[in-house]
Amino acid sequence: MQLMKVNGNWADEMDVQGFMVCTDDSYPNWVKFIAETDFWEDKEVHIGTNESVSFRTKERWLGWFKFVPITDAEGEILIRLFGEEYGETLIDRLRDSFADDLYGQEDYGKADQDWEHLEPLINDNVEEAIQWYNFHYRNIGTDPYAK
Repeated sequence: MQLMKVNGNWADEMDVQGFMVCTDDSYPNWVKFIAETDFWEDKEVHIGTNESVSFRTKERWLGWFKFVPITDAEGEILIRLFGEEYGETLIDRLRDSFADDLYGQEDYGKADQDWEHLEPLINDNVEEAIQWYNFHYRNIGTDPYAK
């Protein structure tokens, strides 16, 4: 197990903190996906109803995350006390950012369709997800499904 800790400060205006108990590799895979694509370059993440955090580079965004190995017993205690996630982890904000970035607010149907394909790929085969994203959205490389 791993503990994903999020800790950052936005322009001395707000602290963003949270954690998630990672029982598998899915969240470290998300961080790898972001690190190896341009997905998170120059993004604004909305937190709450009228606050947002801007990230000009993925390195700044990735700097807010830290993964710490924990034992199964430690993970079970954290889950029992706080649930699998506590505070703000920013990962759940990716879906909205994906839709806004690639399609604008007018075509969430297409974004949802692509997200339904991309999300399980990131969780199960992050290398293929990186290749799929780069081909379909940045015209880089080859389609992993071309035969």
